[in-house]
Amino acid sequence: KHQNTISTYMRMLRSIYNRAVDENKAPYIHRQFYDVYTGVEVNHKRVISTDDIKKLLFSDIEDKSLRDTQYIATLLFGLCGIPFVDLAHLQHSDIKNNILSYNRTKTGTCVRIGILSEFQHILHRISLDKDDYILPILSKGSTMDSKSGYMEYQKALSSTNRNLRRLASSLGISNIISTYTFRHSWATTAK
Repeated sequence: KHQNTISTYMRMLRSIYNRAVDENKAPYIHRQFYDVYTGVEVNHKRVISTDDIKKLLFSDIEDKSLRDTQYIATLLFGLCGIPFVDLAHLQHSDIKNNILSYNRTKTGTCVRIGILSEFQHILHRISLDKDDYILPILSKGSTMDSKSGYMEYQKALSSTNRNLRRLASSLGISNIISTYTFRHSWATTAK
């Protein structure tokens, strides 16, 4: 299921092993990684066409919950493929002078993104109180450091993915859509 992730770790392990052998810190073992898969499995299903992106982001949606889901999708795509976990944890203090600055949850890397006026409009439309997270995804003060915060995040992610599938279906899009789709689609479009 997660062949590419396993392969990435195995390539890193192979590199560490080879470096250790070069520095005489580990014994050389002939064909040590011979049967270990270190390739990359191409999976194009995560990327959707530009036409489908336009449909998902710009179609007129009457159902309020689907429209809110459309706003989330627009931000996932429009904020340079921001991961859902980072979007959910954005705070008002992360935006200054139309620049979004936040640290990636996964890596801690600082990311800075200029916010175009179209996305500022969406942020203002669905944002919460000034002392809270920007978006109505998690409750005030919820963090993934606690079990309850992690469970709340997982529930929000599951709900958003379910609503994205409903949105896609309502627009006649047959691809399986998830929050991750917008990250991959943004990267492909940008490339």
